[in-house]
Amino acid sequence: MKMRLFLLLFSVFFLFPVFLFSQSKKGELKLTAHYANFTKDTIWIKNNYNEKLDFMVLDSLGKSAKTITLSKGFYKISDGENYFIAFLQPAYNLSYFIDVKRFDSSIVFSGKGSAENNYLKYKNLLENSISNIDYYGEYALKNEAAFLKFSDSIYNLKLTLFNQYKKKLNAEFAKLELVDLHSELRRKWYNYPSMHGFLTEDKTFKVSTDFPNPFKDIDLVTQDLYLSSNYRMYVISYFESLASEDKKNKKETDYYTAYIKRVKSDLNSLPLMEHCAYELGKYRLAYTKSIDTVYAYVMSLIQDEQHAEEIKTIYFKLKNIVKGAVSPSFSFQDAKGQTISLDQFKGKFVYIDVWSTWCLPCIKEIPFQKSMEDSFHSQNIVFISICRNSGKSNWLEFIKKENLHGVQLFAESFESDFFKAYGINGVPHYILIDAFGNIVDADAKRPSDPNLMKELTTLLVQ
Repeated sequence: MKMRLFLLLFSVFFLFPVFLFSQSKKGELKLTAHYANFTKDTIWIKNNYNEKLDFMVLDSLGKSAKTITLSKGFYKISDGENYFIAFLQPAYNLSYFIDVKRFDSSIVFSGKGSAENNYLKYKNLLENSISNIDYYGEYALKNEAAFLKFSDSIYNLKLTLFNQYKKKLNAEFAKLELVDLHSELRRKWYNYPSMHGFLTEDKTFKVSTDFPNPFKDIDLVTQDLYLSSNYRMYVISYFESLASEDKKNKKETDYYTAYIKRVKSDLNSLPLMEHCAYELGKYRLAYTKSIDTVYAYVMSLIQDEQHAEEIKTIYFKLKNIVKGAVSPSFSFQDAKGQTISLDQFKGKFVYIDVWSTWCLPCIKEIPFQKSMEDSFHSQNIVFISICRNSGKSNWLEFIKKENLHGVQLFAESFESDFFKAYGINGVPHYILIDAFGNIVDADAKRPSDPNLMKELTTLLVQ
């Protein structure tokens, strides 16, 4: 399995939004907002897929109130630049105040529903304060004993905060929050062996027989648990583990086919089944070698008409990204601010690396890419690196610090048509294009793969 899949499994949640969820009976609730030092007057209420459901318009004093029809769940409340996660349900009469200059720390909730949302505020502040250590690039480097001690300490830290608020919380919310905390811990257990082996470059690493089983007593039946984002990611991890085993045991040749078949046969929660299918169709359909089969399974599980149409559009775009087809083009700026397009390199083979400055798998490929560039420096091939989902200043600093070679470009927009055409949702991602501008491989081998050097050598002597 390629290293890009590693990133999808272990840091997909840096690139993609943390999924919020709500799929129960709808009802009315009242939401009252007061913003100080605001620059945007439209406040959006978004769902788990970042889709806009409703909005409020602030008056000249930064105030607004609206009766909204929603189902119970977690939502993103956004002014277009900043956002917070709120738990909303019918019959709530929730008010909040925010000073935009001190966004996260200034939020104060009052009214019905305030206990749950004030708790979420302090949970968010806690997570922000430990984000530099509660990160797989840090904790996965630890040995097994140290990792287990660390993961337990983070869990207990969050549990302590939860217990401080528990008596004030709605019982259903409290149950969901405990499930969320437990699921987060168990996902760390699941991810640790692969992450540790990758970061330490120890391909033979295995945890001890005493290491906790992350999926012991997993609940795949209780419907309301899907409201927890960590639980949903935990269940996805479970089916990823089953898919890996099925591929290893040769029950399936394609990982994603194995995954979606397992979801359909083993999962009893219909909302969660649909979520797993939609997540696969939207973010990972480009990576399967059996796209027609996976697409058919995905579409059989999606009931939402808008989501079904979205996956259909993605599918037909990806059907155009085949070997021999003309590659979609791009126009991005280089470090000097000059616009560079793919069309400028007609007549040369082009190897494209899509990456991010925070992406450890991307960074680990850099020495191999430099070596490859040196090996082919006088031949008819150009190496282009496109940085996405990173701050421009971070990118410029990284180029200088790492002395990056090749053509270095920066994608201002996460939603570039080029990325959409290739279905790129994870990094690193590599593309190989021939001298006529036609696709050789839309999901090319990474620089550390010895077979890439052999493939390029063969292509360049033809």
